[in-house]
Amino acid sequence: MESGTNYLRGCATQIIDTSVVRKFTSGNSKESRTFEFARIFSNTLNAAFITGRKHPAPFNNPTSMTLANPEFDASGNILAGKEKPRTQRFGAANGGSTARNIQLEVRIRF
Repeated sequence: MESGTNYLRGCATQIIDTSVVRKFTSGNSKESRTFEFARIFSNTLNAAFITGRKHPAPFNNPTSMTLANPEFDASGNILAGKEKPRTQRFGAANGGSTARNIQLEVRIRF
């Protein structure tokens, strides 16, 4: 049974970004000054998501569906040289979401 293209593309990600702004006003109505202090948080909860995977799976023969560069032998053991993530092939994670980023901002309006 065949699946459609891009059927399993990756995990769902929910990254929450927030901002907090505090305003201060000084002076009379003619000459008022506004000071704004803002904090902007990207990836507020500092969640980590896998965003990339090695996806090409080269086969020796399309009818037998045997991988050209398998990671496991016939008994299910990891092949020598394939135990580290940087040497793995099909399905290995190769990208992740960015860590929390905090920006501070000050605005003076007059």
